[in-house]
Amino acid sequence: MNSAATPPTSRSYRGLKAAERKALRRENLIEAGVDIIGNRGYAQTTVKDLCRKAGVSERYFYESFANKEELLSAVYQHVTDRLRDGFIDIMNDRGSSSGQRGQDATRMFLRHVSDPVLARIQLQEILGVSDALNREYQRAMTELGEFISLAMRMVFPDIPAEKFASGVVGASMAGAVIQVANNWVFRGYDMPLEELADEMYALLLASAEKLSLSGEPGQQP
Repeated sequence: MNSAATPPTSRSYRGLKAAERKALRRENLIEAGVDIIGNRGYAQTTVKDLCRKAGVSERYFYESFANKEELLSAVYQHVTDRLRDGFIDIMNDRGSSSGQRGQDATRMFLRHVSDPVLARIQLQEILGVSDALNREYQRAMTELGEFISLAMRMVFPDIPAEKFASGVVGASMAGAVIQVANNWVFRGYDMPLEELADEMYALLLASAEKLSLSGEPGQQP
């Protein structure tokens, strides 16, 4: 028999092929990471804890991740992807006005961090672990600034595009939003979400208005 004529196929188990089982184990480990790291913190989380929660052996952990730091990166990306997808869905909602989409995006962000587990991962746990993860956090902050800039330009289409070219506006607004969120979380969510959303959106609106006026001839910046 010529074995070269029949290429090997992945073995199935309970309806799943080997690659699908591997992907499912990885997904389960990430979900376990969200739960444990989000509740205990990265420093207090062990590989054994993660494996027990995910229902896999340590052998399968190292099949998906080189180490615990790599899992934290995947957990952070997973949580950040949820936030990104929420922004994209709102920005693409053509059934709402641009102003409504800006308000909806503000509320969506606050709902995201109103979950203490997600807030801990999104705002705290990735910082200071390593230079690589610090850079990952900065990339996420840059992306947040880009989304905020996009929202500002949708609400105020008269703002000159060059106002956003350097990235300073987006970075400044992202920093302000993150600091507000951190304070809110630290104080135990002491302000109602809707009230905080209105204040945060008013800040973004005032900044956008200033940028819009600064682009008009004869107006003082």
